[in-house]
Amino acid sequence: MLSDGAGGFEYIQGGLGETPNGGNYGSVWIDYNNDGLIDMFIAKCRGGDVPENINQLHRNNGDGTFTEVGEEVGLADNVQTWSSAWSDYDNDGDMDVFIGASSTSNGSHKMMRNDDGIFVDITAQSGILASMPTGIEHVCHDYNNDGFVDIDISGTTMLLNNGDMTFTHSNTAVSNGPVGDLNNDGYLDVVSPFGGQVYFNQSEGNNYLKINPIGVESNKNGIGARVTIESSMGAQIRDIKSGDGFGNMSMLTAHFGIGQDEIVESITINWPSGIVTTLYDVYANNTLNIVEIEGDVVSVQEMLEEKFNVYPNPTSDFLNISSDMNFNSFPIEILDLSGKIVLSTLIKDNRVKLEDISTGTYLARINANGTYHQVQFVKE
Repeated sequence: MLSDGAGGFEYIQGGLGETPNGGNYGSVWIDYNNDGLIDMFIAKCRGGDVPENINQLHRNNGDGTFTEVGEEVGLADNVQTWSSAWSDYDNDGDMDVFIGASSTSNGSHKMMRNDDGIFVDITAQSGILASMPTGIEHVCHDYNNDGFVDIDISGTTMLLNNGDMTFTHSNTAVSNGPVGDLNNDGYLDVVSPFGGQVYFNQSEGNNYLKINPIGVESNKNGIGARVTIESSMGAQIRDIKSGDGFGNMSMLTAHFGIGQDEIVESITINWPSGIVTTLYDVYANNTLNIVEIEGDVVSVQEMLEEKFNVYPNPTSDFLNISSDMNFNSFPIEILDLSGKIVLSTLIKDNRVKLEDISTGTYLARINANGTYHQVQFVKE
């Protein structure tokens, strides 16, 4: 069903479902071939050799139609599975996939490396064992913020990514479920959909960056966008998708662990509309709300040791300044994301009045003795 943007929908099958469709379970939308179009992988729960029980990959043709290419690219597997976990496990710029087995009746878990759109089975050398527990939920996130995406197998086994397409088994038994940073500490937590438990991540020591895409021409949540960051440790990618594993809805925020890196040199968002937004030189351990705007947005200037925060965020009439340093009477500039200064004033009583600027996403920049520091905020 395609939305017309005005509350209506149009039924367009586009070739999906015209191939055998028995046993469809976890369906994940992902751009596997880096053409900017979201494709769909369907995990098949039944297993066996009949066509309707073999995993499918539907390539987006860009004209509202899809072509099933599972056999062509190496993913037409009859392993019995409910879900797959897609991510760029080796940080080489394309999406690999872990096919999680729900039963060993037709084989077990598989790690498939993406080599220019063709998938190669590297399970044997990856450290992933056929003897691992099976399950229906397989999701992947960077749980320890080291810059490499890990895999949670149905809440029984955590596969920690070593960064070279090998994985180390951890006995951390965290119930598998929706994932998000619930306490805003930069580490991802898990909610159990069955018992109602919340598992707070106790990891520490590594930095992170969280990015909330805000669509304008595209959908508001940026679903279908690809976010790429570059820091000293290299490049990482995330696709903004609304489904996770078999039945989970995790946060839509793009979360990146960046190890000990303190600056992310660039952030690039390729939006479904075709618009590309790029931001440069961003501090670690921040959450950015980035609006869909064509071109480059203003970059961060020289670092200030005494960092500051703003609240509430989003805000309406006032922006409050929180810092260990007293910024009262310091000059502050409010810039839009094109770099234009829309307000220049002095901080009074640790706050700034915003009633004269329109709604949108801005940067607050403080000039402290010739050195600048800035944070992003949203005016409602």
